[in-house]
Amino acid sequence: MNPTPTLHDVARLAGVNEATVSRAFSRRAPVAAKTRERIFEAARRVGYRPSMAARMTRTGRSGLIGVVRSPVGGHSVDHPSFLLGLGGELHRRGLCPVGDVLSVPGDPDMDPAAPAPAVPRIIREHLADGFLINYAFGMPEAAERLLSGSGVPAIWINQLREQNCVRPDDRGAAAEATAYLLGRGCRDIAYVAAPASSSSAGASRAEHFSRAARERGYRDAMSAAGVPARVEALPPLPPAGAYERRLGHVLRSHVALLSRRDRPEAVLCEADGRVMLAAASEAGLRVPGELAVFGIDNDPGGDVRIAMDRLVVPFWAMGRSAVEEVCGLIEEPDRPRPPVVLPFEFHRAGTVA
Repeated sequence: MNPTPTLHDVARLAGVNEATVSRAFSRRAPVAAKTRERIFEAARRVGYRPSMAARMTRTGRSGLIGVVRSPVGGHSVDHPSFLLGLGGELHRRGLCPVGDVLSVPGDPDMDPAAPAPAVPRIIREHLADGFLINYAFGMPEAAERLLSGSGVPAIWINQLREQNCVRPDDRGAAAEATAYLLGRGCRDIAYVAAPASSSSAGASRAEHFSRAARERGYRDAMSAAGVPARVEALPPLPPAGAYERRLGHVLRSHVALLSRRDRPEAVLCEADGRVMLAAASEAGLRVPGELAVFGIDNDPGGDVRIAMDRLVVPFWAMGRSAVEEVCGLIEEPDRPRPPVVLPFEFHRAGTVA
């Protein structure tokens, strides 16, 4: 039976010392790219695989980053671009994500009959070097206390906090979009807020900081230009029903707005503006000739068949930055990180003249 390959075997084949091999696998110290490639090739040839137990003994770290999310759909950032940014940066640093779900009784969207808090083992036993808290909506206070008292470095994703968080600049995005419309000669600009919902999940989303921040950004830009603000609140969504039914409700509300005698000359949609484009078509309005439409969009991909001027959430950058921040916090746990506020991405498509 062949003996288990060791660090010494890799070093001898790669023509370097064992310390260099260790640095190459830890990815925490600089090693020349060609040297690193030679070491990895040598490891492949001898069949060497780094031992997590050995790594923890040597460095005191596991190389694991816990990614904690909500069990409720829509309460965590799940966009593929975000996951690519997060996963790519973890891979570049030689770290491994470990996902788990945080479920605490008292969350209005959870089963009230749940017998006990489902605290992830990775938190209870401090199995990760740091945490990414991907829980943007309605986190129960008990869960916040649990995480804050864990003593493990944690970065909060898409939350408005004084420190240790990564989020999009929602207020800045709305101000930028409004300034763009003003700069194109629009004056009667309506800010169309997403409709409220009577469901518990919808109520949680309504409480997210981004809603108030986007409206504030719109008002900032209108005030700076000396132009009256015009916020249009849509009728609440029905409490339940199929996606098509809820979409139809929004479409009808948009058509009603555009059919009024005092319809605006431009609209800034808090969320996806594609339904507004459909409403303009149904109301017989030409875009951008008779109506300018701009959206603040939560989907960088969106429907490629319906192009529109929009600012989109920087999901990829948010995932990458979250990893950068948690690694910085791991290195200096006693120095809280200032919030990282990321600009939106501007996509022009001709729905504003």
